Amino acid sequence: MRILLITIAFLSVVVDTLALATTEQGIISARAEVARTPQRADLHVTLAELLAKRGRETADHDFYKQSLTAAEDALTIEPNHIGASRAKIWALLGQHEFLKAKQMASKLNKRVPDDLLTYALLVDADIELGNYAAAEEAAQWLLDMRPGGLAGLTRAAYLRELYGDLEGSILLLTQAIESSPGTDPEQHAWLMVHLAHLHLQLGRIEVAEQILQQANQAFPSYHYALRHLINVSLAKDEIPRALKYAERFYRAAPHP
Repeated sequence: MRILLITIAFLSVVVDTLALATTEQGIISARAEVARTPQRADLHVTLAELLAKRGRETADHDFYKQSLTAAEDALTIEPNHIGASRAKIWALLGQHEFLKAKQMASKLNKRVPDDLLTYALLVDADIELGNYAAAEEAAQWLLDMRPGGLAGLTRAAYLRELYGDLEGSILLLTQAIESSPGTDPEQHAWLMVHLAHLHLQLGRIEVAEQILQQANQAFPSYHYALRHLINVSLAKDEIPRALKYAERFYRAAPHP
């Protein structure tokens, strides 16, 4: 019954796909704004953030390279710009430059110790580096400073998964989905995919598939959802279906 309640609760979240322009459109607009006013650091930051977001949406790492360039352009204009520093760290994480990201996030955290997003970036970097105790400490700061905040809930959920507490991770991730504003279809789909991943690990194949199909509706041909639908099909011994999802996955994210 608990599984069904969790599923129904999260499926009831409505994603307003018209609330925000697509990331692609945003990038075009941001580039135009930068071209018009190249001396404004905040415009470069907006472009860097959108490019990094597009990198996650498409799994094309070239977007992270472009994001890094935009963030560095912003820092050239305003060396102490917090948003530019965060954008650079995000781009470094996207490029798997985890140690550089950690070092930069640590410096920014010392300079601005009350910045929530810096703690989130610290968690991400420390997890990738295997510094789980440090990641847990930063995640706890997130939860203490913003109880029920999306950034803290998602990272705490991932840490619970790493420690083997899958049910606890599902609980936190469900809270994160319920607190998500629903104005960003890709972010919503990303959260749903991770929830499905947890259910799949617990052998709840049908629940996982239902969630993944919803994720794929929220953000069509989402490479993360397609990758997990391959695993669902294999778990159900549906090999031809798994192959179809694999072909779609490769078309959506053509990398090794």
